Amino acid sequence: MMSVKAVTVNGPNAPVTITVRVAAKATLRTRVNGRAVRGDFDQVGRRRVGHLTAHDGLRPGVNRVRLRARVPGGRASMVMLTVRLPHAHAIADAGRDRSTTPGEPVRLSAGPSSDEGGTHAVTSRRWEVVSAEPERDRATLTGATTAHATLATRRPGVYTVRLTVRGADGHVVSYDTTQVTVAPDDPPAGVPIETLADRPDGQIVIDGKPFGDTADRNGIHIVAIERATRTPVQTGTTPRHGGGIAQLSQIVKTWDQDSRYMVIVSGAKDISAGELGAFQTLLDQLGGPALSAEDRASLTAGRGFSVIGVPGTPRGSAWASFGARGDGVRGDMRGMLRPNGVTGDYDFVAPRQPSFNTWSEHFERGRATRINTIEANGEYYNKEGLPNGTTAGFHMLVLDDALRAVAERTAGTSSVSEQRNLRADLDDFARDYPGDLLIMQSIGQVKGSSWEWEWSVDKLVDWGANRILLNALDGDAKSTYTFVGRIGGGVAPVESSGKTGQAGQVSGAFARGHDWRWAPSVFDVNGAMNDELLEVLNQPAQAFTPFPTAGERAAEQYIAQQLRLCPRDDARCDRHPSLRYYYWHAYSVNWTGKESELANVRMPRTEATFTAAQLDAARDTLAPEVADVANVKNYVDNLRRPFSEGSAGGLADITKMSSDLVADLNPPPADDTVSRVFSYIGQIASGGAGIAEEVEKLTQYRSYFSGVGTAMSVVAYLTEPRGRPVLGDDVKAKAADLGPALVTKLRDAQSAMTNIGLLIVSDRAKLAAAGAAIDSDWVLPADPGKATAEVQLQTRRWIALTLAPVAYPYLVRTTPPGRGGGVAFAQDIVCKIPSIHVRGAYDFEKPFPYQPNETQLRGIIDFDHDGTPVEPDFFFARSFDMDHQPYPTARFANQLFRSPSDPTEPGLGIPRLEFFTPRTFSGRTRVANQLDVYCGNRDLF
Repeated sequence: MMSVKAVTVNGPNAPVTITVRVAAKATLRTRVNGRAVRGDFDQVGRRRVGHLTAHDGLRPGVNRVRLRARVPGGRASMVMLTVRLPHAHAIADAGRDRSTTPGEPVRLSAGPSSDEGGTHAVTSRRWEVVSAEPERDRATLTGATTAHATLATRRPGVYTVRLTVRGADGHVVSYDTTQVTVAPDDPPAGVPIETLADRPDGQIVIDGKPFGDTADRNGIHIVAIERATRTPVQTGTTPRHGGGIAQLSQIVKTWDQDSRYMVIVSGAKDISAGELGAFQTLLDQLGGPALSAEDRASLTAGRGFSVIGVPGTPRGSAWASFGARGDGVRGDMRGMLRPNGVTGDYDFVAPRQPSFNTWSEHFERGRATRINTIEANGEYYNKEGLPNGTTAGFHMLVLDDALRAVAERTAGTSSVSEQRNLRADLDDFARDYPGDLLIMQSIGQVKGSSWEWEWSVDKLVDWGANRILLNALDGDAKSTYTFVGRIGGGVAPVESSGKTGQAGQVSGAFARGHDWRWAPSVFDVNGAMNDELLEVLNQPAQAFTPFPTAGERAAEQYIAQQLRLCPRDDARCDRHPSLRYYYWHAYSVNWTGKESELANVRMPRTEATFTAAQLDAARDTLAPEVADVANVKNYVDNLRRPFSEGSAGGLADITKMSSDLVADLNPPPADDTVSRVFSYIGQIASGGAGIAEEVEKLTQYRSYFSGVGTAMSVVAYLTEPRGRPVLGDDVKAKAADLGPALVTKLRDAQSAMTNIGLLIVSDRAKLAAAGAAIDSDWVLPADPGKATAEVQLQTRRWIALTLAPVAYPYLVRTTPPGRGGGVAFAQDIVCKIPSIHVRGAYDFEKPFPYQPNETQLRGIIDFDHDGTPVEPDFFFARSFDMDHQPYPTARFANQLFRSPSDPTEPGLGIPRLEFFTPRTFSGRTRVANQLDVYCGNRDLF
């Protein structure tokens, strides 16, 4: 799994350079003389290259280096190396890599190269800039022969600085390099980017600057940028025909360098059918999708296209729009280039996230009339009543990829004929609106009762719904239901029902996916998500209004100095004299304290360049802004608090929770975990309202969860390079490592919440709106400990829901009673097993004699002609092999499903109707047929 290819001592880049070949997905850890080396090796082609210095623990003489590679699932490989450095060697150490902004000098400090003053003392040092990207930029290096040099730059770029040291005899030379990234001083929101820009001088516009050959309006435009600094390194156009796309592929190939570059490709006109193969090759290089028939038709019909991707990344990681998708038919994409919160490199972000909401209301208009309302993208869609005066049914809204309503209907469900009409409506949607979004909200108490109903259920299940949950709607007060999904999509949708203790209503946000189509992002199954925060964050960017006079601008700089944000003797104060700059550059300070200090700022005793009136005017303008910054920071800090490792009952216990739950599985799950796609943050956003008796308790701190859910929806596409939600997607880890893996993701969540605060305080309109709302509406619970306790509960639920399908991966459905000798409980199933003693004969065995009742659910899967429900039993198991304990323990079953408020044995309160679904168990259900050979489950062995 790992092999060492080269060990270079005293090369041009470091005292010791090690090159290894290792599996692409492996993590590599290094220890030098017992000391852990921070960071992984750099990826260079198919190999990893690591540079070791004195800072990493190297010393003259014998050094022992341990390399340990580990792939997901637990398999590991280890190599021990002995590296000898001459005792007379001086070992160079240029220090860690650094980052700064243009005009901000960076101090370079040489590490302790050897025993200063001893036999290995360094007699000389020399710093030099050996490379810079882009090369035209120059840097000034002062103190180049001292231990502490200073690098000053004027433009964004990546600078490699080499340190050369000589030993006592003047001949022993050692080298080390450090990298200085000079990133633009962008606000946290990033800078706007637009492809297929509607302007005559360019089809790709970044931060207001157009790129492309303006004389070639028929070509394909390309911009390659260095991701650390968003500096363009190549721009231009190629022809759409005659080998132009192949030429583009060659250009992209030059920038396939360890995810360091981003390439933007945009064309306003068609691609011929003969060029589609070359275009797919180009997409593959950028991590684009496989072209669908719809995409091919759009491209050859003359519509435009845009692709934004990082060369060499996996398929599906690039953003792509092909004419028919997105706003209009041109293939435009508009968003932001924003530094990734994890890597620091710039990623493309589609920031707008329109909200949706479903609920039912009553209006008095001379008589009581039921009005059902669905809100989507700022529009309200109201329907009065249902056809023919029926009392139960659905309000259905279809939205296209511009989030425009293209169909709206109501359908009753109170009779067989009404259920037939519902079937016809869904048939129409599948035919006329494939790929569009569907929102369904129940009206009244819905009840399924016929074959016609079951056909509608089949259709919705194909689109991602839960069959057992739909068929559980039986007309009682809890038979409410909401669905948000893609017609024909099959992707797990937004789904909520009163039958699981939820409200049967939802609120949430739509976000652009990498295919440039809208899809539901984080949502709240109780309809309590803070969509006002979404509206604040979706406002168009608005800069702070500058002060009108030179005197007021000078007063603002003076205020920044008095608040100790911009020291008088610091050159940065002249470059950034605005106090507003420090709202986000000094976001971590105590802004509540700064608010008090601001009120006490007085005129200087020495001569000033502003008057007392101008100081008062500046202070009066800044005071409400500073108060809003303090409010926003305090609000976000409180959102973060339950995730804090240092808080009581916070992250510190998560690893123990994981190990405790693993211990309850008998036997423990396998090493290789392939978990269900289960959004942990979705559980948090919902307030964990899966248990009816908890709903009243949750209202005490629902505002906390609505804030978290909204914040997470906004950053869902920021925090990982491929656009995965910060706490969503699969967790693939050894079961014992699940707790630490979750801790890592929750740390990312803390960072993501801070990013929300930074976005707000760097924009005038967002800051004013959020500050006012926090003062009035966005109230957090007085006792954050309750929120922390709920985070703990939801964390344990998440771990259990992840591990249970791993330890017991088979969702099994029995033959229903009355059908072919079916049974009511798993304990009664009898399988025919070929006899090992008599050829052609069978033995009869019960493979689940001790399956706990707590692991079973009676669910409706169909209706007979007379409306009688067909109810098989569902349960989960490890196998059908009695010798290997295929059934879970009763203790584990109780822990999964009993209520947290159970007085004798509290559990996690996981709703059974949501758990017993193929979505939880790899999308498959096994049917155990009574008295069949192996019960019909040969594939289980």
